[in-house]
Amino acid sequence: ITPLVLPFYLHGGAFDQQTVKASFHAEYDSDMLRLFFLEFFISVLLHISAALLAALLVRGQDGRTKALRCCIIFGNVGFVGFPLVRSILGDLGVFYTSGFNTVLALGIWTFGVLYINKGTSKLDLRTVLRERVLLNPSFIALFVGMAVFLLQIRIPAVLDTTMEYLAALAVPLPMFVAETPMRKLWFG
Repeated sequence: ITPLVLPFYLHGGAFDQQTVKASFHAEYDSDMLRLFFLEFFISVLLHISAALLAALLVRGQDGRTKALRCCIIFGNVGFVGFPLVRSILGDLGVFYTSGFNTVLALGIWTFGVLYINKGTSKLDLRTVLRERVLLNPSFIALFVGMAVFLLQIRIPAVLDTTMEYLAALAVPLPMFVAETPMRKLWFG
């Protein structure tokens, strides 16, 4: 469910036509684009640093060790991070945070998948890129959002409103999904 609504949170809310220079629907600004890519590059460096730290802190090669290393490298910034960033920094913060989340998602769906499956699967980078990255709803939303920003496409009000409603589901809907198994644990 989250992959269906999170892209609308990332970019649906960012398509707000009332917000000037604050989202993917903002007027094109080369400084915004430059800072977006700078933040993207810094994110790459942070994830490489986290990978080195994980290699130093967690020893072993079993499945649990691999999972722990991936947890150290790739935090869950999308689920709670985007609502926090939007509430503190607004849509402009979501614009820049999506650059960090892009590096995170690329890392999870390439390095993470290949690393976890190393020795147990015949996955290769080409297959992972095709099946896990290019068809990922968050990446599709990022590409659409960037196209809207770079080409200055205006979203019709009815579609904009629909995306806002879907974006509003990004946090509460997964809570309901996670609640069902938890209820079974506590109440049988």
